[in-house]
Amino acid sequence: MSQSQKMRTALKKLVIPNLLEKGFVGEYPHYKKTYDDRIELLSFDTNKWGNSFTVEISTVFLPSSKRDNNFSDSKNKDYNNATVWDTNYRYRLRGMFDGWFSYDDEFYDKVCDEVNKQMEDAYKWWDLFYKNKRFKMKLMEFIDEKGLIK
Repeated sequence: MSQSQKMRTALKKLVIPNLLEKGFVGEYPHYKKTYDDRIELLSFDTNKWGNSFTVEISTVFLPSSKRDNNFSDSKNKDYNNATVWDTNYRYRLRGMFDGWFSYDDEFYDKVCDEVNKQMEDAYKWWDLFYKNKRFKMKLMEFIDEKGLIK
């Protein structure tokens, strides 16, 4: 099994169950959680050079919410098949190095632990985005987990 396959297996064993427990549905690499007025999105993006990936999140608002839907191309709105990559505003977890979660043999569980830990930031971002607190959302990009400016 390749390293990327081992990492994907670890994610499915240690990260994805937490997402499913919180109400997300989908298949690797795209997950979503549907509310009455919005859909929260999460995607894993694998580095084409291997041994790293990112986790990005976003939200699309349904027409009933009377808010900008956040689609990057408003002509082709397909709420049922939306992914993070279809949106204008999104948030990338900090990762372990420059926005990427890097791995090699024997570190798969540690990487998954870090993803689960950083998912707390994702839940905060979704909440701020829903409440239309764009300034605080932007601040999250510049403040690390200890509250210090990056």
